[in-house]
Amino acid sequence: MKLIKCLRGFAVAAATFGILLPHPAITNAGEKSNAKRQLETVRDLALGAGGVLKGQAINKDGVPDAGATVSVIQDGETITMVKADEKGGFAVAGMTGGVYGITSGKATGVVRAWAHRTAPPAASQGILLVPNDLTVRGQGNLHDLIHNHNLGGLSLGQIGLGGLLVLGLIGTIVAVTLDDAS
Repeated sequence: MKLIKCLRGFAVAAATFGILLPHPAITNAGEKSNAKRQLETVRDLALGAGGVLKGQAINKDGVPDAGATVSVIQDGETITMVKADEKGGFAVAGMTGGVYGITSGKATGVVRAWAHRTAPPAASQGILLVPNDLTVRGQGNLHDLIHNHNLGGLSLGQIGLGGLLVLGLIGTIVAVTLDDAS
């Protein structure tokens, strides 16, 4: 009988612990999935004559991002960097077929570039770089706590986990003691 009551107290403590513990996969899930989705989408892009890659960079408001620095990356190395014109347009000459990452600030695109006149019919003639700004409000001090800033190496999850374990242990001891007393 004592064992059953002890197990019941443990089950209550475990259930309480499970309810209070935030699931780490939910934290920033929207931001991670959007970024992953944007990076995983590879678009076919037809290069112009002379291997010219054309595109336009815009800001989060849809306005051309004049003067934006556009980087072309292949195999983790930046191949070239160009500045966008006053309409946000840019062009990179001398490109060959292959897979490239095109970035400008928070805007990222992955393209499979096709040599002139070899691209499939559905290939785009240029790339539009749109920033992936996920607006997350209320990221003051709580954001720093959750993401392990200024806590001397302990994250909020570690502090909370330790506190809950101690509370669960104390609760179990008190439950068993009260049960023995009755």
